[in-house]
Amino acid sequence: MISAVFVDRPRLAIVISIVISLAGVIAMKAIPIAQFPDIVPPQVQVTANSSRPWSRRQSPRPRS
Repeated sequence: MISAVFVDRPRLAIVISIVISLAGVIAMKAIPIAQFPDIVPPQVQVTANSSRPWSRRQSPRPRS
């Protein structure tokens, strides 16, 4: 298996991970900003409808 190779040769695993990381950094610098995807913040909407009489919202009591 391929995992046995990396267990037996940890230096090889380190070198491969460094090469992959360097390739990613070079690619990030080479890609124009226009080709990056738009990042849109997520929008969450929560609604709750309950028909149980004990779960209806009541106005809070005024503090005295």
